[in-house]
Amino acid sequence: MLINYIKTACRNIIRNKYISIINIGGLAFGFAIFLIIIFYTSHKLNHDKFNENYSTIYRLDCGNSCLSPGMVGEWLCNEYPEILSFNRMTVPKELILRYADKIISLDKVLMVDSSFFNMFSYKLIQGNKTSVLQLNNTIVINESTARKLFGKEDPVGKSILINNKYNYEITGVIRDMPDNSHIQANALVSIENLKEITKDKDIFLSLGMWNYYTYFLLNKNADIPVLENKIDKYFVSNNISDSPKSQLTPLKDIYFKNARAYQYSQGNLSQIKIVLAIGFVILIIAIINYINLSIAQLYNRTKELGVRKVMGAQRRLIFGQLIVESIVFAIIAVNLSIVLIEIMKPFFNMFLNINIRIGYFEQPIRILYFILGGVFIGFIAGIFPALHVSKMRPVVAMKKMITYGKTGIITRKVLIVFQYFIASALVMASFVILLQKEYIQSKDLGFDKDQLIFLKGNDDIRKNREAFRNELLKLANVKEVSYSKSSYRIHFECWSSDLPDNNYICHIEMSDENYLKTLGIELVEGQNFSRNQQKGKRQFLINEAAAKEIFNNKAVGSKIFNGEVVGVVKDYSFQTLHKTIEPLAILYQPRLYALVNIRLEGNNWPKTIEQIERIWEKLSPNAPFQYKFVDDYLNSKYKKEIEFGKLFLLFTVISILIACLGIIGLISFVIQRKTKEIGIRKANGAGFVRIISLLSVDLNKQILIANILAIPVVWILMNKWLHNFAYHTKIPIWIFIVSFVLVEIISFIAILYQTYKASKLNPVDALRYE
Repeated sequence: MLINYIKTACRNIIRNKYISIINIGGLAFGFAIFLIIIFYTSHKLNHDKFNENYSTIYRLDCGNSCLSPGMVGEWLCNEYPEILSFNRMTVPKELILRYADKIISLDKVLMVDSSFFNMFSYKLIQGNKTSVLQLNNTIVINESTARKLFGKEDPVGKSILINNKYNYEITGVIRDMPDNSHIQANALVSIENLKEITKDKDIFLSLGMWNYYTYFLLNKNADIPVLENKIDKYFVSNNISDSPKSQLTPLKDIYFKNARAYQYSQGNLSQIKIVLAIGFVILIIAIINYINLSIAQLYNRTKELGVRKVMGAQRRLIFGQLIVESIVFAIIAVNLSIVLIEIMKPFFNMFLNINIRIGYFEQPIRILYFILGGVFIGFIAGIFPALHVSKMRPVVAMKKMITYGKTGIITRKVLIVFQYFIASALVMASFVILLQKEYIQSKDLGFDKDQLIFLKGNDDIRKNREAFRNELLKLANVKEVSYSKSSYRIHFECWSSDLPDNNYICHIEMSDENYLKTLGIELVEGQNFSRNQQKGKRQFLINEAAAKEIFNNKAVGSKIFNGEVVGVVKDYSFQTLHKTIEPLAILYQPRLYALVNIRLEGNNWPKTIEQIERIWEKLSPNAPFQYKFVDDYLNSKYKKEIEFGKLFLLFTVISILIACLGIIGLISFVIQRKTKEIGIRKANGAGFVRIISLLSVDLNKQILIANILAIPVVWILMNKWLHNFAYHTKIPIWIFIVSFVLVEIISFIAILYQTYKASKLNPVDALRYE
């Protein structure tokens, strides 16, 4: 009997090619998108889980910062047996690597302890994990860097020149770090080299420099709250901090849950959950479409089912036949979805910047999951039409007078309203995301980010700083040039006070006297830096946030970090808009810098940049010329939000397209039921517009209800999402009106063709229908 049911299902697919293609195709497309979203979100949610010590790695956080002094890791490891080992990390400035005639610049570099590979499970392709970082002047590079510098040549044992000053030996090659790792690096360098670079053997002993990420490998039985309390007491007793509020953050919580200042990278769990929810919504919409289309298709088969009942088929057999047919449809759709995934995978990999792998051969059981998923979806999608059609009386079925009763009609209308509710909500949410994106890009940051570029400096430029600046200022389209260390948070540094009566942590910038003018930062009190300052005397400019928090708005002339506050600048956003503006101190240090800031004017930027490059090559021939526009760099800081916005918009369009298939099925069903009515109205002179109005009036009511229901839901959820930003847009009323109109237009376009066919029916044929 099962074989007969399957044969019948196949015959019906062949007999009704048009509706079957829409039915199977819509379900397949919805299932394919759902699976892609599942693999994408699974990849994201498995952040850092590749580490073998995933459950026992903890990072030491202090207060709102994930940084700590250099020696606390070693001290605490020696003090408490619960700590098995430690590893410090810090982010140095950009490295310039040179081998033979090849020069490349690396901006993702970490300085780490030699225990790095014993703690973390990053794959060493070449080298011994216990020894690759034990010696000074050694470096481990990743595969991509190895290919750039050496091609197919074996890099291990080769010597490279770093920053045109230090010779380092390559002791290992690491596989490119997976993108679902919160730690990212193109190269790893022994942290012990800081002693040589800074000429300070006691650099790690400085308790005022909180510049290091400290990770611990703990005993499995360690009592975390007890250990945190011990660390707090240790900090106080050893004058490291008066109120440390230490927290051991587990590796599993670092990327998504415990956001801290200066965190290397930070994910957004709410966005992942939203994308996952959209995946389920798309699948539900596809199933609803399948139900609507199945109902329309079964209307044409009532005579066939009536004959079966007259011949003695029981209700359970009719029900079983329809369920089997639905499952056959779904299994075909699931298998087609696998083909669609392979077709769409390259696009999504490029679009999402990930590598989605289904792993059919690595995990063949997934194929079984797909088939079982098809059986489940087929059963769920087929149960509603099967229940109603199987209980029809034979005489009703033979006359094609199918009815669904009050409950059936209400159920179908609820499904349609739900479908439009989702479509409308996604359109509204897309508008909010686009508005926030525009807000981020257009918000006044307190400095002028337009027509501003920066170069990463080096020793050659530092030696020729005055000559380089003077040559640049001779160019017609260069308005101003300044030097700084951490602008736009290319590098970060923070200092903490050691005063018992006034303990604070401040972001630190270092710059010359031209910095404010170049960036367009307003001086609100005091004076700018002076080149004629007394030798050995520190000058600071602080922002309004620091003046209020540290000095109660009486800052000028006050002492800070063994220096004097000479002026207060207007608050400007030196971090992303996710955070409020925090205290900042700018130290006058014109000779210690990492960036060259250049203010451009005019419109001929390409020519001006070519001229800047020629000056660069003249004064710094051993370093590659690389520049970035500040506005482009700042936009890259919102990569996750921009990716999320594009992803949300894409899935919104997909959801609406799938919903349109449901509209086609619905209108097809309505037209079949109202064929005779349409014929009568045409015979009485009704035109095309009147017939469209007849067929779409109920649909318009359902769209209106769906939009009314969507408004409060979107308002609540998107306001919650916007509060991830310290500065965000407001949700305007017009987006709800525009969303309603947009969904209405899309729906009208979807029903137009079907309605046009119905309106062109010959009244005589329509009246003879049935």
